[in-house]
Amino acid sequence: MTKKRTVLITGGAKRVGKEIALSLASKDTNLIIHYNKSIEEAKKLKLLVEDKGSKCALIKNDLSNQKNIKKVIDSSKKFFGTINCLINNASLFLNDNVENFSDKLWNDHLNINLLAPVRLSQEFNKQLPKKSQGHIINILDQNIFNPDTSFFSYNISKSALYTATIILAKSFAPNIRVNAIGPGPTIKNIHQSKEHFEKSVKSTPLKIGSPPSEIVKSVIFLLESKAITGQFITVDGGEHLK
Repeated sequence: MTKKRTVLITGGAKRVGKEIALSLASKDTNLIIHYNKSIEEAKKLKLLVEDKGSKCALIKNDLSNQKNIKKVIDSSKKFFGTINCLINNASLFLNDNVENFSDKLWNDHLNINLLAPVRLSQEFNKQLPKKSQGHIINILDQNIFNPDTSFFSYNISKSALYTATIILAKSFAPNIRVNAIGPGPTIKNIHQSKEHFEKSVKSTPLKIGSPPSEIVKSVIFLLESKAITGQFITVDGGEHLK
């Protein structure tokens, strides 16, 4: 009998996190969905995941408070035991620039987008039994290669997590593989008009942006590729080439 895989997805209740959860849902996978404020979305997703054959647990936690980080891993283990895969998907994405950024916005971005995934990775490593195999996937942004000056704190936090991905891959080998995915325009956010989002998608060299289905394929590819670590895959319709 094949042992079930347990996957923890932060920020997993909606958008890209939701699509990843639905793609991994099966009888061979237990899913733990972390959320902060999206309780209704999380409850609905839990039902969808269970309909696909997975056991699913929900964890509410504010990742901006670093005292909460250890609780995420400890609480997750109580549901299904050892966590085999951590997907650091939770993210803060707010507008600022070098002239107007505040200490609060700077710290909020670094706490959620950098310190939280690194601390979660640290705790993930501690809970994994010796000689067991684990995997961490960090969801970054293709903008780290061509940063947008309108998202100063955000881009710095994601760029730092890219560097952390490489260091973690070196530090946790051979038992844990650590990789990253950098989406481009994927799902329209609340600050965008439909026209602006469609323009962003069509401006990519491949004119398709980053459909959630393509990000999901990359997640599955990395999970199944035993010889890949320390890699960053841009799934952005070629936007990083611009």
